[in-house]
Amino acid sequence: MDGRWRKDYVKFVSDEITNKISNENTFLLEDYEEWLKATGKSEKTTYHYVHDLMTFMCWNVKHNKNKFFVNVARKEFNKFEKFCLIELDWNTVRLKRMNCAISSLSNYILSERKEEFPDFENIILKIKIPKKEGIRTRTPMTDKDVEHLLQYLMQKRKYEQACAIAIACYSDIRVSEMLQLRISSFNKDHLVLNGAFYRTDELKMKGGKKVNRYILRDVEKYVSAWRSQRLEMGVKSDFFFVTKAHDGRWVKRKDISSWNKVFTKILNGAPFYFSCLRSFCKIKMMKSGIPEKVVDSFFKYISMDMPPNRKDAEIEAEFGSWFLEDGVKREKTVNYKRLRERTLLGIPLKRVRD
Repeated sequence: MDGRWRKDYVKFVSDEITNKISNENTFLLEDYEEWLKATGKSEKTTYHYVHDLMTFMCWNVKHNKNKFFVNVARKEFNKFEKFCLIELDWNTVRLKRMNCAISSLSNYILSERKEEFPDFENIILKIKIPKKEGIRTRTPMTDKDVEHLLQYLMQKRKYEQACAIAIACYSDIRVSEMLQLRISSFNKDHLVLNGAFYRTDELKMKGGKKVNRYILRDVEKYVSAWRSQRLEMGVKSDFFFVTKAHDGRWVKRKDISSWNKVFTKILNGAPFYFSCLRSFCKIKMMKSGIPEKVVDSFFKYISMDMPPNRKDAEIEAEFGSWFLEDGVKREKTVNYKRLRERTLLGIPLKRVRD
């Protein structure tokens, strides 16, 4: 096995154990990895699936007599799950990801090697996972919280981090998509909808589908500050979020999860996750007087799969009257306090009345 199999990946994985994995399981994993790549799985998905399966294989060496994967019984998978929950102290969300990897390997066998193993079944699908546990404390992010975060980061010249907050607030973009952004997507030729939104280049969603995201122009001052700071730092990469590699080059960031701790500290210990911000753009639009049905239609429309130029033209015709160059057109006001309270309580927004 190559150097990716770090012994600190989980508590009981080590080179000593991985070297004991049977040849038939090793060859099975190698063939499976090639199959994932050939069927278009992303590099990240392939990496995590194979890593998780290495965890299973190491348990299999220590606790299951190094049995060939095809011959592992249902009761043995049950033992493995108990080991993960008790010995490794995993939560059920983490266990579910492991089961996805095991199921994926099983599907490979059913798809590509059914003739070799005609009696093989995807047993893991028959095993019920305990009810999903919440592993994050939901943080009601108010306008004041967001304003405090942005002001603090701008004062400290942490412009890249401020941009991450602003972009998350003023779009429905996910973190994995955010990391694919390019600085050129915030040029004037990317402005659409009367100049109210930046339309990004195509970003790959979870599952491989590509989509253009629309980001309100409210992010402009944060992007401008980060653009100037990039020039000072000598950043030539077009990727928006960057970090310095060992050879001194500026390269795309692969992860910003460590920023959660930074933002949590700024918020005086209130747990921060980017998912806390995903409703902000919709609420901003509704706060400005755009009916909920129009807002929902807008976000569904911009996620549709069609050529960008055609999409821009149709969105302009359908929704352009609701937007001005400086953002959302204000035609009336709504009871924003009640709207926010209902959102946090999970009450459908359609019930809100002025």
